[in-house]
Amino acid sequence: MSFTLTWWGFVFPNTGLALATTAIGTVLDSPGIKWVSCAMTAVLFVLWLIVGFAHGRAVWKGQILWEGKDDA
Repeated sequence: MSFTLTWWGFVFPNTGLALATTAIGTVLDSPGIKWVSCAMTAVLFVLWLIVGFAHGRAVWKGQILWEGKDDA
């Protein structure tokens, strides 16, 4: 699967879900929900690193953000 800028859609909507889960865990003072939100945050961090690396590699190889390589 070649990289496109839409890969960032894997990260940012799920960030809102992780933040909402953290807020719910804090309001309800639930250790279980707090652990789930912590796990979600860790997974999102790894996903962010993967997508960031793929983005940098695609720019380096001239696959995106290059003349004639528009996504539109």
